[in-house]
Order: sequence, then C-alpha cells, then structure tokens
Amino acid sequence: MKPPVAPGARAVLGHVRPLLKDLPGLLASCAGAGPVQRLRLGPRDLYLLTEPEPVRQALALEGDALCRVYEDGPGRLFGEALLGTAGPAHRARRRMLQPAFRHELMACHADVIGPVAARLAANWSPGRPVDMVHESVACAAEAMWCVLTGVRPARMPVSDPARRILDVDRGAAEETGLFSRAPAPVRRRHRCAAALLRRMLVHAIDTLPPPGGAPAGLLGVLAQVRDRTTRERLSRRQVLDQALEMLVAGAVATGMILAWACHELGRHPYVEHRLQEETDEVLGGRPARHEDLARLPYAGRVVTEVLRLAAPPLVGRRALRELDLAGYRVPQGADVAFCPHALHRHPDLYPDPLRFDPDRWLPGRARTLPRGAFLPFGAGDHQCIGSSLGTAHATLALCTIAGAWRLRPVPEHRIRCVRSNVLRPDALPMTAEPRGPVGRLGAFGNVSPGGCSE
Repeated sequence: MKPPVAPGARAVLGHVRPLLKDLPGLLASCAGAGPVQRLRLGPRDLYLLTEPEPVRQALALEGDALCRVYEDGPGRLFGEALLGTAGPAHRARRRMLQPAFRHELMACHADVIGPVAARLAANWSPGRPVDMVHESVACAAEAMWCVLTGVRPARMPVSDPARRILDVDRGAAEETGLFSRAPAPVRRRHRCAAALLRRMLVHAIDTLPPPGGAPAGLLGVLAQVRDRTTRERLSRRQVLDQALEMLVAGAVATGMILAWACHELGRHPYVEHRLQEETDEVLGGRPARHEDLARLPYAGRVVTEVLRLAAPPLVGRRALRELDLAGYRVPQGADVAFCPHALHRHPDLYPDPLRFDPDRWLPGRARTLPRGAFLPFGAGDHQCIGSSLGTAHATLALCTIAGAWRLRPVPEHRIRCVRSNVLRPDALPMTAEPRGPVGRLGAFGNVSPGGCSE
C-alpha cells in the first residue's frame, strides 16, 4: 500500500514551498497524521517516518537496505570527515575515531565549558539585548577549540568565530541534494569561512607535540589513532577534515541546545526558578564542572526537554531495495527520512506535546516511551559520535549562566529558522538581567579551567 500524502501539499510543486519557508511548521503538521507519509517534492516523493515503529524497522535495516544520502554536500566542505562518508567506509572511520571519545577523556573535556561560559556572560550589560544564537555558538566554539588543542584557557585565533562557524554550517546544509543550491556569492562566503577555519586548524596541527607522549587534546588523539584492521593512521588531510567537522558540528549543535534552553527558561519562569535553586545549591556562584552533573538532575531534564522540542528536522536515507515499513511500500531508490521533529511532538507519545515540561523525563515517566521515540542526535550508524560531550557542555554552560543571569526573550522578535542540519533560528535576542550585583559577575571572567592529565 502506498503511504498517504502529508498535509499541506500544493498543486504541481507539492510541499516544496512549505519545506523551504517553514520546515518546522510543515513537520509539526505531520505529527499524528500517519506512521509513513509522502512529501511531494515536484516529481519526486520523500517518504517521511513519523512514528516509532517504522523508525525502529528502518534502523534495523540500516546498512543493509538503507544508506546515508546527501553526504556529497557536506563532503564539499568537510572532505573525508564522518559527514562525507557512507557505508563500510563510514563504519570503519567511526570505529577508528571512537578512542577519541572515551569516557575519561570526555569527563576532562567537559570541564572547559563552565569557565568559558562565565567569561562570555561577564561581558554582558544589564538591560541590553544579546543574540543567544551568536553568544551560544561563540561559547561552544571556544570550548571546542580548547578540547581540540588541549590548551586551557585558549581563544580561537580568528575574529568573530561564531559568524564564520555559522556560515560553514549553513553552507553544509545549502549544498545538500535535498535543497536547491544557494547563489554563487553565498556559496563563496561559506567556502571562504571554511578555508579560514582550515588555516587556523593547520597551524594548530603544525604545533602539536611530537608523537609518543600523551596527547593534550583531540587533535593529538586524531593524529595517533589507528585502524584496527590495517593499523594505518589518519593522513594529515583526514585529521584536518575531521577536526573541522568536530569544531563546526560541535559548536553549532551545542550552541543551539544552549540557545534554545535559555529561550525556554525565559518563557517559563517557574522552570527557571527551579533550575536556579538547584544551581545555587550545587554551584554556589562558581562555574559548573563535569563532576557536578550528577548533582544537577533537574538541569539534565531541562536539557533533555530542549532536545525533544528542538530536534533535527530531517535525517535522510535512501532505499537500496523495495521496503515494507509499517505496512506501507517504499520503492527502491526512494528517499526516506526519519523525522525527529515530528516524532518528538507526537501526541500519542508525548501528552500535551508543545508544553515545555522537564518533569516528563523523570525516570518513571521516561521509561514508558517506546524504542525509537526519542532521536535527538540521529540514529543507527550515523548517530552523532560526540552527543555525550555536546549534552554535557550545554548543561554545564546553562547552569553557569543561570547562576548569574536571567534572560528574557525580546517580545517583538519573530523567530525564523534557517537551513541547517539542526533546528537553528536566525537569531534569539534576549535581554540580560543580573541576579545579583553586577560587580560579582565580573569575577567569572578571571576563572580559568584547571588542567587534566590524559
């Protein structure tokens, strides 16, 4: 049986216009409209999976009957990094990189974000709006630079790194096969930003200590990892490609979690008050550290609820053969997409799905969710390899900021999302209000991260 057409189709072009103009709105309208739906993109159909059962079936088939699609677009900017590979090559590269994300390294790397967030927030002025998209990406980018280089504290040697990283992220989304290409001047801006970040990373690679000792940061780990089968190391170009992807993807993903979290706290004073009570008790006015995470359960639930509502819009795959998903026929060669955004707003899975409710993630309630109902970082072989670090960074930065500031959304601003591999608004202007004397906020700026032995 052929799946039904998703709501909102227009004559001739189908869903092209709403897909380009209001993707989150289009996907939200698909929640509850059926387990498998068709988005009509001109003459071609995109098969959209919006319920856990077809998603579970598809994940079980990934690699055998479903493969990564649209990797050619990100590959133009990220080269031979994980986003630009698929199939067996991707699995081999992922296994090779896994040692760089060992738990003991992640615990150490998570500690850099608190002082970075504190120093950034110390520059805010009471009553003046700040764009939390730019500020959050700047915070996450500086933390990722510390993680990559192992130098703490360290600042990126480039002006306005957040803008350049957001340009590269936009370029990676613009150049995928799912969307029409951006105009040539826009593509040039994206590629110039990527080239600048590459030159910065080349200098960092050139100054790495000689092999043999314990690497201080992820760049050193990437230079030393070996393939389990061939025992080959990554080439210099592959290290550079992977470092660029980690810097951009880590900064944007973590930055968007932090930005949306600040936005939701500003809209929900009761949630903000509970979070501030927890952070005041645990942190006592200092920047958050990795060891604090176990004592910040409410903050963890706040971030998990943000991950639910700000989930990636689409995760694309291509059918290598004809499939049967939840009783619907998907033909060979068809484009298939998991839809975390619609899945996370499904009324049968999440009662009152548009309500921001961190307590829906209390252990007793969260255990009732079926497998495949929560996919904030993708799924299967292509699940984000740095998801644990990104979540820890966002939680620690949020708690550090909440300990010193209240942030209120600018009422007249209308949020518009731009093309990205995450749910990314064009801007989130918020007014910063200090929770205490402004003088004590400046003390955060003098805090530097402690080192760690690896």
